Amino acid sequence: MVSKSKILGKSSLIFVTVGSTNFPFDRLFIAIDNALEELKSEAKLVVQMGPSTYRWRYKNIQLYQFLRPKEMKKLFSKADKIITHGGPGTLYSISRSAKCMPLVVARLNEHKEHVNNHQTEYVSYIEKYFPSLYKDFFTVNQNLQCNIRKFIRNQCKENILNRYLFTSNNSLESKLDIYLNTL
Repeated sequence: MVSKSKILGKSSLIFVTVGSTNFPFDRLFIAIDNALEELKSEAKLVVQMGPSTYRWRYKNIQLYQFLRPKEMKKLFSKADKIITHGGPGTLYSISRSAKCMPLVVARLNEHKEHVNNHQTEYVSYIEKYFPSLYKDFFTVNQNLQCNIRKFIRNQCKENILNRYLFTSNNSLESKLDIYLNTL
């Protein structure tokens, strides 16, 4: 899937969202900043960064502490690439609005990015439901910067979150029930 911006010769749009929790996700921001620098990217970066005070080196950037759901939906549909935390609500919104599969990065408790490792457990759990060609879109504790660099460099793949997580036959609710019963 080739993005419209590539066809028109425009810079691509990368949207990053980390949700509305009170914990910064600077590990993600550092990895994105470094990857964009390594790739000598000219993409426009829009970041919903929550409470973080990270100082970006990347220059073609718009920063927002928080965005309204309507604004998020608009960015999901416009973005050529989306990098997101592993929150189920955000994944549901992306499944409904984005054209390309996002890179999903779990927050880790060991880095004080959340109160526990529920995102790690959730992302590891849902990854099993996706075809092998899509396994690289779920990052739990692998080399984050390398995965981001590869994600940005590669062509976007069809967003199949809806097909594998949020269909009536295959609903997230039933997957969450199964997951919760394993705890």
